[in-house]
Amino acid sequence: MTVNFCSKASNTPGLIKVFEHYAPLYPQEACTFNNDAQVLAKARQKEQKMRKRCELTFTDPKKGPQARYNYLSSLACLQAKMVEANKRRPIKDRLSISQILETSKLYKVMIELNEPVAVKDIPKASGCGYRTIYDFGPVARGAQLLAVELIRMAYSPAPFQFNHLGVHATIEETLRLITEEDYAYVTELDIKDHYPSFSTEALVDWLPLPKSAIMQIIAASSAQWVIHPSKISSGYNTNIIHPHPLGIPPGSAASSVVAEFSISKLKMIKVANTALINYADNFFLLGKDKISLAYALEALRLGIAKLPGGKFTTHPQKSEPNLIRPVTQPFRMLGCHIVKTSDGVDVFPTETNLERLEGRLKIGLQSTEAMLIEAEKTADKNLRLSAVQDYLRLRSYFCAWVKAFSMCQELGVIVADIHYTLNELANTFNIGTIELEAAKDASTQCHYYPNSGVAAY
Repeated sequence: MTVNFCSKASNTPGLIKVFEHYAPLYPQEACTFNNDAQVLAKARQKEQKMRKRCELTFTDPKKGPQARYNYLSSLACLQAKMVEANKRRPIKDRLSISQILETSKLYKVMIELNEPVAVKDIPKASGCGYRTIYDFGPVARGAQLLAVELIRMAYSPAPFQFNHLGVHATIEETLRLITEEDYAYVTELDIKDHYPSFSTEALVDWLPLPKSAIMQIIAASSAQWVIHPSKISSGYNTNIIHPHPLGIPPGSAASSVVAEFSISKLKMIKVANTALINYADNFFLLGKDKISLAYALEALRLGIAKLPGGKFTTHPQKSEPNLIRPVTQPFRMLGCHIVKTSDGVDVFPTETNLERLEGRLKIGLQSTEAMLIEAEKTADKNLRLSAVQDYLRLRSYFCAWVKAFSMCQELGVIVADIHYTLNELANTFNIGTIELEAAKDASTQCHYYPNSGVAAY
């Protein structure tokens, strides 16, 4: 652990690389830094030991619940997970090591986790309307990561679930079914308003967590929902209150895991000559004939309606036309069009997907360039590092997008143009390999999510 750059100004932090990420270091914290780092190092060791105990006792009806409660209520475990959450945030939003220790003691996670949550509206990928996103504070996010560890102990993804494998694997399996197993028809269902359809009462009856953890961490029942708060690390100064969201809140580190756990419990009558593929709340059914696929579609509707954790409905409705179509007609799947032709199967990104990629890169490049220019003017090394990390995130997102659609035809020109633009920015501001390697941390690795431009933790 070495200090990379420290500011002389008392209110401006330097940066230090610790626990695999850059964290702010204020001059007044320098004398206690080594001690604070040791405290957090011990907290991380304790979290590992307590997590292992939860794994070993998970199925024990007596020891399991108590081990899970102890894990969730441990201050050391919370601090360890706050470090993990801190890694993934942009530098400007990170807490110092000292602030993690101080902030971890502000809220009683299992009693009243009333930490403010920033409410943001972002445009939907479809271009119609807005999606509300909830940006949780460092304590809540640390607690959510604790809950995620426990929930993942409770299940393994079902064979039809592809979330953990990614978009590329999802599409590849679809192509294999069409080309190697002669599936000739396809239909799609999604869960309508998935997250809002969960209910706290149903979660309490079903999730293998203490009731207090479900209420405070999963449902965020005590959270203060505020619009446009000041930075989490420097307190809150707004009294504009937003109503509590229904179900499990988008933006929580635990929500997607709860949803995946629920879907893993899907029970439906198996219909011969059909296959099911699930990604997030999207379900794709393929069939070798229309009659079998129609039976499987109704079985899937019934199965989704019985998923644990809430009351779920599907879209599109039964009455909508052309629910089942031959794969010789283009169909949409996770941001791409797929169609079987006489020469094989063609895969190409949708126009919306391409526009979203280009829009994200354009805005990101403009923002990064502005930060690099300002860093040069002011000789601000901290700002330079933040800009280089933003560049790495853009590059990582682009590479993940390319990997997801590597089977698509005629991507060469698009990929080459974007590569050129990214390399041109790096060359213009002399961002070399050594600087890029030094700037890498957990926050610079981004994933491609087909239905949202929002990074997930």
